[in-house]
Amino acid sequence: MTRPVRRPRPTPATGPAARVVAARVVAALVVGALLAGGCSDPASTLDREGTERAVRRVVGGRIEARVRDVRCPADIARGAGERVTCVALLAGDTGEVRLRVEQADDDGTLEVALLDAVVDPADVADDLRAALVRTFERGFTVTCGDPGPTVVRPGATFTCEAVDETDDRGAGTRRVTVTVTDPAGTLRYGVGDGAPEEPAEPEAPEEGSGG
Repeated sequence: MTRPVRRPRPTPATGPAARVVAARVVAALVVGALLAGGCSDPASTLDREGTERAVRRVVGGRIEARVRDVRCPADIARGAGERVTCVALLAGDTGEVRLRVEQADDDGTLEVALLDAVVDPADVADDLRAALVRTFERGFTVTCGDPGPTVVRPGATFTCEAVDETDDRGAGTRRVTVTVTDPAGTLRYGVGDGAPEEPAEPEAPEEGSGG
C-alpha cells in the first residue's frame, strides 16, 4: 500500500524545492516600443523582439538558473486577451521553461505565467529527508540525482533513494517517487510500497534443532 509523504504546500516565495519565486508576474510594457507598424496607423501586432526583451527582464529574476534568451512567436496579435506561448532558454544544459504570455489590455501590458517548474534535486533531497525524519523519527540518507536546476513539467515524476540509517543490512532502502504537481514546484512523495520497513528481529531457532 502506498503511503504518500506530503509536505505543506509552500508559498511560491519560500518553497525550498523550487527557486521559481512566482508562477504569475506582470510586465508593464512601453507601448511605443512594442507596437509594430507605422507611426500613425494602429498596429495589429506587438513587436516580437521588444516583447521578448520585456518577458526576459521579468522572468530572469524569478528563476534560479540564468535565462540566456526568450523566444516568442513571430506574429503576436495585439489586443486584450490575446495569448501566446513563449520559451525561456536557460544557460548551459538546464533546458527551457514554457511561458504563457497574455495581454491584459490594449496598451501592451503583459501577464507572464510560468508553465514549468525549475527544481534542484539537491533541494528535493533535503526536503524529502526532513519529511521522512518528521514522519518516522529516525535518520535517512536521501539522494535524488545530480545537483543543479532542472526543468520539470507539472505532473512529471522522478525517483529518489532513501536509506534508513538505523538499518545496516540494507533492507531499509526505498525508492521514492517524486511528483511535481505545479509550476511553483510543489512536490508529492510516494515511498516505495509503503513506509520504510522496521529492521526485522532475528528468528529464534526451533526447539530441538542443533546449534
